[in-house]
Amino acid sequence: MMPCGNHGYVSHCHRYFHNTKVTYWFPIFHRHGGMAFMELVNEGRLLSHAMRERIVMTTSEAFVIVNKLDEISRQKHMQFVELCRLTEATYNENDKLQDQLLLATKRRDFSVARNVIQKVYKIIFLLFGEEKPK
Repeated sequence: MMPCGNHGYVSHCHRYFHNTKVTYWFPIFHRHGGMAFMELVNEGRLLSHAMRERIVMTTSEAFVIVNKLDEISRQKHMQFVELCRLTEATYNENDKLQDQLLLATKRRDFSVARNVIQKVYKIIFLLFGEEKPK
């Protein structure tokens, strides 16, 4: 071999050192890199499972909330229907009362009118005698 001052010798030393380094470190990197990759895959799998569980939990909570809102909506609708029934019953009762008042007023007016007509007939009969006015 040539002395270190020579370019060929340095190149040879460099190649030898490089080959030695690659042949020594490559299996170590390969082994540790493979393990690191497997750990990375496992971390990804764990993260995926955790995300899936979180999505399932969130979906379940959303279903519970939607069901509660639906139940509240049904209860409010039932209250509204009941309020409508009560209001309708009140209006029907008021309508019946008004009809009774109108009927009573018509009867009273008819009775008053009949009495007035009878008085007018009496007055005319007293004035003109037995003949009925034409």
